[in-house]
This record gives sequence, structure tokens and C-alpha cells, in this order.
Amino acid sequence: MALPYMSMKCILLFCVMALATALLDPCPEPESLRPCGCDFTGINCVKVKNISQLEAAFSGTKKTMHKALWIQGVPVDAINADTFGEFVFGKAYIEVCNLTSFQLSALNNSAEYLSELSLFGNKLTSVDYKRIAVFQKLRLLNLAQNNIDHIPAFAFKNPSLQTLLLNTNPISSIGAFAFRNLPSLKQIELRSIRVKRLAAYSFTIPRHNPLLQIILSAGQIESIDEKAFYKVAPLTLRLTMNKLEEFSGPVFKPLMEAMTLNAKRINKLGQAKIETRGNRFTCRGCSFSWLTTLQGRPDLYLMLFDFQCSDRTSVWNVTNSLIGCPRGGQ
Repeated sequence: MALPYMSMKCILLFCVMALATALLDPCPEPESLRPCGCDFTGINCVKVKNISQLEAAFSGTKKTMHKALWIQGVPVDAINADTFGEFVFGKAYIEVCNLTSFQLSALNNSAEYLSELSLFGNKLTSVDYKRIAVFQKLRLLNLAQNNIDHIPAFAFKNPSLQTLLLNTNPISSIGAFAFRNLPSLKQIELRSIRVKRLAAYSFTIPRHNPLLQIILSAGQIESIDEKAFYKVAPLTLRLTMNKLEEFSGPVFKPLMEAMTLNAKRINKLGQAKIETRGNRFTCRGCSFSWLTTLQGRPDLYLMLFDFQCSDRTSVWNVTNSLIGCPRGGQ
């Protein structure tokens, strides 16, 4: 008798988890790892006082694999290539350590296994983008709250990456195709950054998860190039609390059409949205006239559910008379 699909799925998941567990090594002798500790969840180094203690803890010559590594809130300003010795981790959280230097080669032994890497809350000014591409199974990368000021062109090339967090960095520019090679991307967050103009192709992502969310809220965005969102179709684009005064048809109408097609394909029509509250849309001049043409397209209109002019006029009430364009720009 054939097993139901869900039963087969559960059995397969159990087998995968069992295999992953079987690959893990037992904890090293406590004395050899001190001041770090180890249990079935992984290795925790929150009691480390300096880099020398950290390197001593991982000085063993035997290659051992562990679920995760936690180094959080300790006074370590640099991670060198040999800091973790022969140790292998499935996840690594090196957070709030005032790191100014992190050599990704320190995790070379983990390249085939690492699924999550968080360098949250440090003082990194840049990362080795070529080296990040080595981690082909990486699903989550958290670089939030560092001192990164620029994302270069073609920066990320990780086929499995689903979540990329770059919040609260002083990022002032994003290069063309920076996120192009992230075909599994489901969520990218760049809250509270300093970009004033989104450049052409900065968010071009031809292949991505259909549930993609692009979060660009609480920033300083003043303008957007017509090609900034070329060949991307997120389910959600959040531009709330920026400094936009224009809402350009050449920027947003093609994007909205693409988002609608994507939503239809995944049976989520009506859920696609562009969030814009807290901007400074003037709603003056014929450049806003295209909004009045959306009245016969509820699928597009509903995307702009929270759009408001600076005088709090909602998108539903934008007219050519209101914007001072009596002939609709013709």
C-alpha cells in the first residue's frame, strides 16, 4: 500500500535530519575548549576575553563538526584565517564583538556546510564578496549594524541565499546588479541606510523567490532611476519613511505590471504591494497624471493602498485637477 504524500515527506525529512546529526562530532574535552563551552546545540564562546583565548580554544588538530558557533558580545576585534583551526560549523553567529576585521577564510572548513552566518552589530567597513560566494549552501547572511558604506556591482553570488540583512549600515551607494546572482532570494532588508538615489539596475534580480520582499524603509532615498527595479518582481516593496517627492510612472508602472504577473502566477493576486507611507509626494505636476489612469486597474491600484500625498490625499483621490494637469499631460 502506497504511503500518503505527507507521510513520505515526513519520512524523508526525518532521514535528512538523522543523517545531518550523524555527521556531527561529540564535544571536545571541556578543558581543551575552555573558556568556550559545548553541548548538543554547538559551541558557545561568550566567556572569551580576548583573541588569544579564542584561538587557544580552537587549537585542536582534529577536524570536528558542530551544529553552530556563538561568539557574542566579547572583546574581539579581528578574526584571522586560522582562528577556528580545524573546526567545522553549520551555523555561525559572531555578533556585537566590535569586529573591524573578519577573514572569511577562517570558515573555509565550513564552506560545504554553512547555512547561516551572522556578523550583526560589528564595525566592519567591507566584506570579502568573492569569498562569500564560496559558501554555496548559505541561506541567511546578516550584515546589519556594521559600517559598510558601499555595495559593489555584482556583489553577491550565492545560489541558496534566501535572506540578506544589511540594515543600519551607512550605505551610500549600491552598484549595478549587486543582487543579481541570488536566485533563491526571498527577503532583502536595507532599513536605515544612506542611499539618496537608487541607481540603474541596483535591484535587478531576474530570478528570485516569487515571495520576495524588498525592504528599503526608514532611509534617505530622494530619487529612483527608471531602471533601478528592472527585471525584478517582488511580492512586497517597502519604501516607507523615505524622502521621495516624485512617484514616477516610468519607474513604478512597469514594476507594478511585473509584480502583478508574479502574484498571478503564485495565486496571490491582491497581495502584491508597494508601501510608501511617510514620504513627501508633492502630487503636483503632470508627472503624477499616470496615477489617474489606474482607476480601471484595481490590481494595480490596490498595490498603492497606503500612498498619500504630502497633504494626505490618498491615491484614490488624485485627479488631474488636483495635481494641476487639467489635460492629463497631453
